[in-house]
Amino acid sequence: MGWAKVVLVDRDVDKWYRSYDEGVIRSFFTWKMWAVVNLIEPLQTAKPVTVMQNLLYAMFECSDEAGWRRNARRVSREHTDKIRNSVPAERLLEYQLGSGWEPLCEFLGKEVPDKPFPHLNDSREFERWMKNFQTEEVKRGVKAAAGYLAVPAAVFGGWDAETGEIPSGLKEEIDRAFENVDLALRTAGGEGWSQVFRVRIYALDEAFAEDGVGRMVENIKKWAPDHAPLLTGIGVSKLGQPGMRVEVEVSAYAPQASETTD
Repeated sequence: MGWAKVVLVDRDVDKWYRSYDEGVIRSFFTWKMWAVVNLIEPLQTAKPVTVMQNLLYAMFECSDEAGWRRNARRVSREHTDKIRNSVPAERLLEYQLGSGWEPLCEFLGKEVPDKPFPHLNDSREFERWMKNFQTEEVKRGVKAAAGYLAVPAAVFGGWDAETGEIPSGLKEEIDRAFENVDLALRTAGGEGWSQVFRVRIYALDEAFAEDGVGRMVENIKKWAPDHAPLLTGIGVSKLGQPGMRVEVEVSAYAPQASETTD
């Protein structure tokens, strides 16, 4: 049986995990990615993000964020061991990052190039690409609905728009949920809350306490001061993500539909 030459990049698994978690795993759990996977792609034939997420879940033997993080190091070690045990030693180069051209070129039987060895932070490049991709997917998804009278209902939690983390304080979580509605509509090329004509607030019992209801009313007055969208509050036992206490569902007129002509 013939063997190709195999280059195995040998990295400290803990250092690899920190970079992978920051650049890849976290990028799949922003509010934009949640909107793409749960609201936009279910309405489309092509589902690139959903397919990518399912492939990564299968690779890391998981079905959620916690499982992905829990299994990442183990799966990485098992992959490395499998390569070492499968490839003949004379056909395998365990390349140490920072070693430059020499060991790589010697292994491949090539001359050393007369230029510096390229350095690229793959996790940061992926994170930057993913942020741009998510923004464009949100824009494309909402604009695709522009032919209808209204944008289909979209649900937003009170997560941080950058980190995806849910604030510990109830009032801050409510504020973030309303902010995320405005951010998503504007990212899609719209005019934010001025397009919203219907609001449903799903909340746990604790969020419907006096402080929570008061904060919701304050946000409605803040974000929709010139009109009164139809508002409904619905009590639930749990929400879309662990730790969430509030979700804001809105229906909004598409930007084109809200414009008038003489």
